[in-house]
Amino acid sequence: MWRQTLVNVVIERAPFAAGAMRAAYHMRDLSTPGDRAFVAKIAKVAGTPVAQYFDDVRMQTEAQKWRSEERRVGKECRSRWS
Repeated sequence: MWRQTLVNVVIERAPFAAGAMRAAYHMRDLSTPGDRAFVAKIAKVAGTPVAQYFDDVRMQTEAQKWRSEERRVGKECRSRWS
């Protein structure tokens, strides 16, 4: 279940990296104490549905879970994308 929270962030004007679909920007969350760095990934195609961002996060979370499990049991994932 997703929850919504109002935040105040600062995103750099120029991306530090870009892929085929998204550009990555350094970001700071001014709503929380401390000076933690984050990454904001923004679609290059205007009009990308908001749901696509949530699907991407869901997929990355699932991949991270399985990668952590592989490391826990001592297996190495050999894929052409590694």
